[in-house]
Amino acid sequence: MKSAIGKTREGGGTLRKAPGRAERAADLEKLVYLAAIVDSTGEAIFSQNLEGIITTWNAGARQLFGYSEAEAVGQSVLFMVPESLRTATLEIFEKLRAGQAIEAIETARLRKDGAQIEVHLAMSPIKGPDGQLMGASSIAYDITERKKIEAERNKMIEQLNETLSKVKTLSGLLPICSSCKKIRDDKGYWQKLETFVHEHSNAEFSHSICPDCMEKLYPDFSKSA
Repeated sequence: MKSAIGKTREGGGTLRKAPGRAERAADLEKLVYLAAIVDSTGEAIFSQNLEGIITTWNAGARQLFGYSEAEAVGQSVLFMVPESLRTATLEIFEKLRAGQAIEAIETARLRKDGAQIEVHLAMSPIKGPDGQLMGASSIAYDITERKKIEAERNKMIEQLNETLSKVKTLSGLLPICSSCKKIRDDKGYWQKLETFVHEHSNAEFSHSICPDCMEKLYPDFSKSA
């Protein structure tokens, strides 16, 4: 009886341990599935520890930066950061270690071929089961083309504004003398028509005489013509 009970207990112990193995197998399968998702996404996803040493590197990162996983893992993230941005990058990791939130940024990174690209970079803290901060995961995608289009658009707007600033237009009512045709300006002074128009527009005048005035002022010349 005792032997039977003992076996039952052992059996029971065996049955109680089975769910644990099943759960571990399910967790492992879930991790493999998540890893496959991360590796197959088009975005560059990589992780680094609190010292900025790269610990994981997905296919998207290989495609974006040109470095293989073997070339990137174990390197400091600074190896793909332009010299002018390295201080700012180190400050980001100081904030990370201090537990501060890291906002997504638009910045520049270097490819393996030496080309500098514009990227949108978002970093999230990685915490262990006990809640202890272990590092950060980074998601980056290329915005070089978008930044190029924005720069071209801003240049066009700047050129347009510059052009418009040089254009002078006449509008509204203009007080003009019905006899001498002088125009009164905003300060109350009367100016010759051509002077006023020249100062308030880009128009230039070339003086000549119309046929009516020619006949009135130079009748002999007009008849001979």
